[in-house]
Amino acid sequence: WSDAQAIRQEVPNATLVDPIAREELSIRYGDYERRNDVTGATPDYSAVYKFYPAKGRFLIQDDMASQARVCVLGDTAARRYFGNEDPVGRILTIGEVGFRVVGVMQRKEFYFGEGDHNALEWMNEQTFIPLTSLYARFTGDDRKRVQYINVIVDKVENNPKAPAAIRAVVQRRHAGINDFEVINRAERLRQRAEQNQVFNTVFLVSGIVSLLVGGIVIMNIMLASFRERIREVGVRKALGARGIDIAIQFLVESILVTVIGGTVGLGLGVVFAQIISNLVGQPAVITPQMAVIGVSASVTVGLFFGLYPAIKASRLNPVEALRYE
Repeated sequence: WSDAQAIRQEVPNATLVDPIAREELSIRYGDYERRNDVTGATPDYSAVYKFYPAKGRFLIQDDMASQARVCVLGDTAARRYFGNEDPVGRILTIGEVGFRVVGVMQRKEFYFGEGDHNALEWMNEQTFIPLTSLYARFTGDDRKRVQYINVIVDKVENNPKAPAAIRAVVQRRHAGINDFEVINRAERLRQRAEQNQVFNTVFLVSGIVSLLVGGIVIMNIMLASFRERIREVGVRKALGARGIDIAIQFLVESILVTVIGGTVGLGLGVVFAQIISNLVGQPAVITPQMAVIGVSASVTVGLFFGLYPAIKASRLNPVEALRYE
C-alpha cells in the first residue's frame, strides 16, 4: 500500500491510484454462512472501474482513516446474503467482526453475442471493505501487501510515459529488485491490434492466392472447352457471328461458372461459420454486404480470367476452325 501512496505523491500525471488486496473470509448473516473473497479497496475503486452505488454510498476517506467496520456489496452478493431484504444499514459478520452495509452497487452486465454468461458477474459478486480495515482486522500484514495497483493518468497523451515513472518509483522502493510488473493496457491494446493486423494480412494473402488458383482453374476449363468446340465456333463465324459475339459467349459462360461456384461457396461458408461459432461459443455475423462482396469477387475473377479464352476464341479463323479435327 505504501507503494501506491508513493505513486500517488511522486507520479505527477496519476489522478487515480487504486490498490487492491483480497482475502478469503467467512461471511455470515442469518442462515447464510460461507467463505467468500473479501476485497480491500479504496475510494478510487469506484471511479477506476466506473462502478457506482445503486443504494447508499461507496467507501470514503473517513472509512480508510478510521479503519471503519463498513462494507459495500455487489448486486449478486447483496441478494446472496440478504435475499429480498434491503441490506443498507444491516450488520454483516465478516470473520468474527460485524460490518455495517453502507451501499449496494449497480448491477454490471455484459454478454457476448447471444450467450447467456455475464462477463462482468465477478463485479456483482464482490464484497468491499476499506483496505485499512482488511489489514488491521484480518491479515495482520505489517507490510500491507496488495495484489495489484490500478493507476489512471490525467490525459491520454501522458499514458506512454506513465509506466516508466511508476516503474522508477516502485523499483527505488524495492531496493532495485524487479519483483513486480508494470502493465500498460494501452500498449497491450496496441500489441493486440498489431497481432490482429498480422492475422488480417495472412487471411488477405490466403484469399488472394485462393482467387488466383481458382482463376487459373477457370481459365484452363474455358480453354479446354474452347478446344472441344473449335468447329462450333468456326460454324458460327461462317454463318456471320462476329468476334465480339463469340467473346461475349465465352465470357458469359465463365461468369456463370463463377457465380454458381461463388454461391455454393457462400452457402458452405455460412455453414462452416455456424459450426465454428457453436464450437468456440462466439457469435458469427455474416452480413448481406459480405455476401454481395464474396459473390462479386467470384464474378470479377470469372470475368478477368475468362478474357484470354474469350479473346482467343473471337480471333479464331473460321476456315481453319472448319478444317479442325
